[in-house]
Amino acid sequence: MAEKPDPFPPLAILQEYERLIPGSAELLLRNFAAYAEARAILFGKKQEMEFTLHQKEQSMQSWGQIFAFLITITALGGGIWIALNGNPWPGSLLSSSTVGAICVAFIKTRKAPREFSTGEASQMDPNRTEAKREKPKPPGAE
Repeated sequence: MAEKPDPFPPLAILQEYERLIPGSAELLLRNFAAYAEARAILFGKKQEMEFTLHQKEQSMQSWGQIFAFLITITALGGGIWIALNGNPWPGSLLSSSTVGAICVAFIKTRKAPREFSTGEASQMDPNRTEAKREKPKPPGAE
């Protein structure tokens, strides 16, 4: 038996529920609609949170690069100043070690850009589940 992609049970099962408990088919359909609406709302909130997180990550990365640049320029300037005031070895050591450390830190901590959900059709389905769940069997079926 092929599985249906939607959450609604087949018409025969709804009719069987209605026959056994009058009014149950309408109640089930109302519950399914409420569930789908709640999933759509949660999906929208998830998208909004992902977007906010993406913006904050970009902001933190930008500020980190700005501060790394300022620290590097300050250390380079200090190394040059020390070297010009009669201490060439300590000045060059400070300048080169600062540049080397910043370069290594920048290369090692550089992250790949995080994928942001674009809202493709498969992602827009609020009834889609990540893991395939076993569907409950209708009454009387084995």
